Amino acid sequence: MPACQRTVKKAIVERLGAEYRVATLPETGPPAAVEVALLDDEATLSLDTSGTGLHRRGYRTLTGPAQLRETLAAALVQLSFWRPGRPLIDRSAGRGRW
Repeated sequence: MPACQRTVKKAIVERLGAEYRVATLPETGPPAAVEVALLDDEATLSLDTSGTGLHRRGYRTLTGPAQLRETLAAALVQLSFWRPGRPLIDRSAGRGRW
């Protein structure tokens, strides 16, 4: 596995370096998980752009059982017609049901 990881990282760095026309890339940003799936002679790369789940980010000190996962609730709000500055009414008071 380490050899595969090195090869994938090298390929990503070379491609980004060529795209941005730089010789080196700083590794100062947040880590990004890259998953490699191999099938026959084809490789698929997946980049985790969402990070850890909202329930694991530590902003909430008191937790309890929830009917609806926070990530699903956040996605539903993003798919709705709600926009910043408009009131958001949660008729189910966070329970995820009526």
